[in-house]
Amino acid sequence: MMHSSKMLLGILSLFLTIQTVAQTNTSTESNYKVKQNKSGYYKTVYDNGYVTLRDGTVLDGQISLLGSSYEKVSGVRIKTNSGDKYYFMVKSLKEYGLSNSSINDTPTLFSWGAVEKSPFTAYKNVRTGSTSFGYVKTRSGNEIEGRLRLKEVNGKVVSMEIRDSKKETFKFESDEVSNYGVRVYKDPKFENSWSLISWESNSYYSSFANVKSVPMPGYVITNNGQKHEGSIQLIKKATMITGVNISKPNVKKPVKLKYGDIKSYGANLTVQSYHDVLANVRPLEQYLPMRKFHQGTVLLTDESELKGWVAFATNSDLGDVLFAESDNGSVQGFSSEDVEEVTQEIGQEEIDTYDQYVYDSWHVNDYLIQYPPQYIYKFKNPDMQNIFETEFQPGYVVLKSGETKVGSFSIVSQGTIVKYLIKIGDNKPEKYPAKEVARYGLIQHEPKTAFPQRLFNEPKPGFVVLMGSGERVVGELTIRIEEANSRNGFQDGVMLKTFIVKVDGDKRKFEESSIDVYGLTDVAVSDLTNDGVIVFDDKKQNFHPGSFNEHGVSKNGWIAWAKPVKKGDYDAFFFAEDINSTANVFYVSNGASDVVQNIEEEFAAYDPADDSFLMTKTIETDVVSNGYIITADGHRIDGEVQISFPPKLWFATDVIITDVTGTVSEYTSDGALSQVFVTVDGQQKEFIAFDNAYVEVLQREGDWVHFRNPHPTTPTLGSDLLNYFSGAAMTAGQDYVDQKVAEGRVKAALEGNDEAVRAADNFLKRERTDFMSYDQFAIYAKEHIIMDTEQGRHSMYIPGANYQQVEAELMGSIDYLKMDTEEQKGLRKMNNPAETLKYLDTTF
Repeated sequence: MMHSSKMLLGILSLFLTIQTVAQTNTSTESNYKVKQNKSGYYKTVYDNGYVTLRDGTVLDGQISLLGSSYEKVSGVRIKTNSGDKYYFMVKSLKEYGLSNSSINDTPTLFSWGAVEKSPFTAYKNVRTGSTSFGYVKTRSGNEIEGRLRLKEVNGKVVSMEIRDSKKETFKFESDEVSNYGVRVYKDPKFENSWSLISWESNSYYSSFANVKSVPMPGYVITNNGQKHEGSIQLIKKATMITGVNISKPNVKKPVKLKYGDIKSYGANLTVQSYHDVLANVRPLEQYLPMRKFHQGTVLLTDESELKGWVAFATNSDLGDVLFAESDNGSVQGFSSEDVEEVTQEIGQEEIDTYDQYVYDSWHVNDYLIQYPPQYIYKFKNPDMQNIFETEFQPGYVVLKSGETKVGSFSIVSQGTIVKYLIKIGDNKPEKYPAKEVARYGLIQHEPKTAFPQRLFNEPKPGFVVLMGSGERVVGELTIRIEEANSRNGFQDGVMLKTFIVKVDGDKRKFEESSIDVYGLTDVAVSDLTNDGVIVFDDKKQNFHPGSFNEHGVSKNGWIAWAKPVKKGDYDAFFFAEDINSTANVFYVSNGASDVVQNIEEEFAAYDPADDSFLMTKTIETDVVSNGYIITADGHRIDGEVQISFPPKLWFATDVIITDVTGTVSEYTSDGALSQVFVTVDGQQKEFIAFDNAYVEVLQREGDWVHFRNPHPTTPTLGSDLLNYFSGAAMTAGQDYVDQKVAEGRVKAALEGNDEAVRAADNFLKRERTDFMSYDQFAIYAKEHIIMDTEQGRHSMYIPGANYQQVEAELMGSIDYLKMDTEEQKGLRKMNNPAETLKYLDTTF
């Protein structure tokens, strides 16, 4: 798998084909510094600037324009003050330009907390950045050093606070500051990229203690010209280098040189020895793949290109870059300011391994670890902080024996004697002394239920599933809620739940922290729907005929999905054999499979690459039915509507309506009508006027609609390939075309024609074309359109191949930019077109 760490220049050619829309470049042409390049594209040097997204969010940082000219800018790149890097098509933006805003000189070096979005932040994306040692330069010319904290709202740094060495705190709004950043020390005597230096993690840091670097192959040249080679280790106090030790092969004692005796020093690293240095700090699989060397290319700002082995010196593609011509060649470093583009070829297996490491670091037995842990104290000595006891909360202990226990966790500390308690279910707590425990902490967890809380207001048949053991306890369920202070008097206002399950007359009591899942059994469907009053906008959460498989047994009846844990993540569902009977809950994550819910007239599971499914909703024959039309000026006419389709095409071109007075009116697709409504098989169908055709609306959400493009405009790849590879293939069937393209690919590979090989690969992967224009030499891709009918803006996508314009629409929203990757992917690739349309309609 090819992994591109920075976007290639080739993306510019795609930018140039994108529909341009109204947006404003607020800076004149003379303000930009044009970058000379061999490609011939218009490209500007990164400079202080901003972009305003379509939702009104302003991002500050450094911007660079891409396009064919100043008048035809098609893309804007930005390195934001928050350390993010984006590539925007102009249709994502309201405006952009150069500015005199404050600049973060070191956006990748701040530590950022998690994004908070809640009523306390007015539902804005808020997070905090910090560094233990940074600086602020005010517009009045003052500079302050110290501990620096940034406040970011919706991707924009709005204010900062810095505390200097005298413990005086200064607060600034961002417009009061010209520059700020992390104060990074770089020794001028070091002849390589300073990013190569790693410091021993177990070194105790203070302004008086010596801190040592991780040893690596290198050299030192003294003031008298003597050169020492071996394994070098730097020594520093605070931020100042005080000396360098050189360990030589077969020599017991290292050579210790004071900083004042050193003229210069550097690293002698190959790809392998660099990896060895990383491995001395932690295992290689625990590094971001981009930190390790892979084959790739480096394009420098002077347009020179280096091919070989490439690694990033930090965990950001905005950082310095390391390069070696071969796996045993010398490693050299390039400052990020000297690098234009970087690509690395990173295998999927390596990416998956790192992803698993990250997951394991943040989870224990698949439960998310709470960082930092928020303990609730049952008791705490105000005078002796190491004497306390915490309430039982969801948590874990990992014993030194390797055994992991998850359950209800508490700490009892009596000064030097600490015990860790873990309780599973209603069993007695297991107690472990500190000497037996390797790790411990809390997990992000609260009991889950698929049932509405209103159904738990009295004892009812139900169940609980215990955390840690997975035991399912079934009986009469009662949930008791009380304030913590009624139990221990320490945490006023904290509400604690107790789950009581009566089993065969015996009561079993469970702390909330010991419950994984809870629910009810044999609940009347009428109770779940409040006698039919509750109807969800998400139709999946309403009861429909359906079926599923449980451990090999097929069950048919009625199904309603419970509210997903997160958007699109459906797991629990209610099943009833009869709509007038009782329902029980089942979980996909616990054995239920092949869940089918028959929702009439809905796209239950839309596959953008599955034509047969999509086309079942598309009319291709003439229709005559009662209906109405909407003229271009908004006038409605009711009557008998006839809508006509050209042979074998999916769009209509002519409409005839006989109104209630018997008057017959004929319309062609010349723009006189905006909408046509007819009835097919008892269902109303909507057609809209687009590009001299009437196209069926496949989905509508508010002002946004989804339909197939009547006049696709992507012929180049197919036509050019057919011309290049085989004239005979022009009139042949699709199978023959594919065969000839594949043969041509082999020929092109032998000739070293990389461009033709890539084109062939893309052609063979893309959707089979089903529409040939009247020009037999042009074969068109199957395109679909999403359109805002109110504003008239629209974007094209090719199912299974190109979603660039759809992403441009979405990237105009800061909420989309802050989504996790999988959620972005679902919207971008139109996994459920209705979801994408709904997001766009509610966002803009």
